[in-house]
Parts: sequence; structure tokens; C-alpha cells
Amino acid sequence: MITPDNTPVHYRNKIPTTRSGGIYKLLDTEQKAFVDSKKVSATHRLRHWLKFFEKTEAYDQRLDHEYARFGSAKFIMMFVGFLFVFISLSFGSKSPWMLLTALLLVTISIVLFVLGSRNRKKQIDNHFRLFTMPMLQLLREEAGEDARLQLVADFSDPLQQKYAIKAPAHAPQVPSNTKQSYYQIKWLELDTELLDKTQIKIELNDLVRQRVRTRTNARGKTKTKTKTKTTHKIKLKIAFHKDHYKARGTGTPNAQNFTTEGDYFCYKIEHKHTFGNGHIHQDITPLLAAISEGYRRVKPV
Repeated sequence: MITPDNTPVHYRNKIPTTRSGGIYKLLDTEQKAFVDSKKVSATHRLRHWLKFFEKTEAYDQRLDHEYARFGSAKFIMMFVGFLFVFISLSFGSKSPWMLLTALLLVTISIVLFVLGSRNRKKQIDNHFRLFTMPMLQLLREEAGEDARLQLVADFSDPLQQKYAIKAPAHAPQVPSNTKQSYYQIKWLELDTELLDKTQIKIELNDLVRQRVRTRTNARGKTKTKTKTKTTHKIKLKIAFHKDHYKARGTGTPNAQNFTTEGDYFCYKIEHKHTFGNGHIHQDITPLLAAISEGYRRVKPV
């Protein structure tokens, strides 16, 4: 049975030593199409999905590692460069080497910034490595590697114009110096059957609100501040086969979200939770808690 207590620990501890470009060359045509588009839609056996995502997961982790290194080196180079300029001007040094060294360091920091930006665009959303992969590992235990799994995924950055939507009716009013935008992405649809014939359908959406506030102080200096708030939406349906389970209590479903459909007891739930700035991915725990709640409505035959 799937519960929050048996969540797999699937965060890679060992960072791949091969550079991201080298890992990319090892990917096959379909894997390259996935990491380039960040989208996939197909039905395969679970073992195929795990094999398919093995190298792409390593590629994405290596990109994250390189991005962090670019950021650290960029700030170090820029700091040292401006330090050389400060020392040169403060002490009246006329040595061209000080200024040339400072210029070189600042130029390197700009190059690192550009490389970091390119790296960031290649990265797959953290939902892939920190949510979907642990979920697939868990399903391997509950459904078996031979289970057929339908997967439709979009791990793109949601803050793109193609995901922009009109502001919801309940959207709060904002000051005139603030621009408010909304984005919505359906990033995962998953459908499979467990070893006990229980059918699980999962749909996950993100609703992102972005606010960009611009302020101009008395000296005419303009500052811009951006804030985001993400609402994760979970839509879950679990169908328990009557050959293996029966309803608890009176023996018949009596809740609005727990009904009978043919040979199945069906549990449906929609849940959402909201996070502010700094939140990077959907947590798997609320989904597992919802699945566990469904199992509490039935008991083995």
C-alpha cells in the first residue's frame, strides 16, 4: 500500500563527473527530444520509463551543479575585479596592469553570467527529478516493473507567455506600480494499475502568480522587485477492485468522493496548497497522504 511512510529516498548523492555536454551526447534521439522540449507523452512499461529517464536525470543534475559553479565563480571574479579598480583609484596607481587585470576579471564574470543563463534554460524543472522520479521508484515497488504506465509530462518553466492565463475572478487588486501576471501549467498526468488491480490516475497542475513592483525613490533611482506565489493542485482518482477490497463501515460507500463504478470502489479528491518565493518543486508527501486516505476507506477482502 502506498503511504507517506514508504516514500523512496531518491535524491542522488553522487554528482555525475561527466560534463553535461558529454552526457547529452550519450542520450538517444528520444531522450534528446525530451531534454530539449522538456515534454513527453507515451505509454510504456515502468521498466522502460526508469531506463529512459536514467541518463536524463543525470544530465539535469549535472546542469544544476554546473549552474551553481558558474554563479559562485561569477561573483568571485566580479568582486576581485572591482576590488582591483578600487585599490587602483584609491592609491592613485597609474599601473595599467591593475586596470587591465580588473577589466579581464569583470569580462570573465560577464562571460560566466552568459554561460550560466544558457545553462539555466537547459535545465529541466525540479518537478522531474525531485517529484516524478521518486514517484516512479515508489510505483516500481507497488505496481512492478512490468506495469504499463501512461505518462504525459511537461517540465517547462511555467513563467512563459504560452502558459499565461487571464487573472482569476478572485484575483486581488494591486497598486498602479505593480504588474500582476498569472500562469498555469498541467505538468503531469499519470495512469497505471498496481499489483492488487488498484487503478491510480493522477493529474498535477501549477498556478503561478507573479508580481513585479517598480519603485522610484527621491533621487530618481528605480528599483524592481519580483515576487511569485505557486499553488500546487492535485487531482487524484483511485479505483479499488471489489475482488480485493470492500468498503469499510456499512459495506457501501457513503461519502460524496467515494462511489461505486462497476467492479470498483472509486475515491476521488482534489487538493491544493500554496507556497511563496523560494519554493522549487512540488512535495510528494501531500499526494501520498491523499492516496493513503483513499486506502483508509476500504479494507482487504
